[in-house]
Amino acid sequence: MGKRRRRPKRADAVLEVLKACASKPNQRTISYEELALSVGSGPQNMGRPLAYIEEHVCRPHSRPWLTALAVSKGTGTPGSGFKPEGFIVDDDHLAWWFGEVQRVYDFDWSDVEIGE
Repeated sequence: MGKRRRRPKRADAVLEVLKACASKPNQRTISYEELALSVGSGPQNMGRPLAYIEEHVCRPHSRPWLTALAVSKGTGTPGSGFKPEGFIVDDDHLAWWFGEVQRVYDFDWSDVEIGE
């Protein structure tokens, strides 16, 4: 599990936007740019909140990686910072990511919050 970090600014807002993207009938990915604009930030500032959500909301509670929904506008897939440790980014990575996105859609995020 990741290091204990202070909660980044906008982490709660990012979580809420991702939860909305995961919920029915939305069930969609969101570009880093769109995510950043929706929380009043720039795309370059999304790394810390996304990592925090993965490390403190998802992995320790064996939840799907909600952060799988945040993608590059150009490729439609996550950036190089999103992958399990030791995982090689290739076709297997894309198959794993597609599966993780489906797990995110199938999960009930309604009661999930940071700091529970």
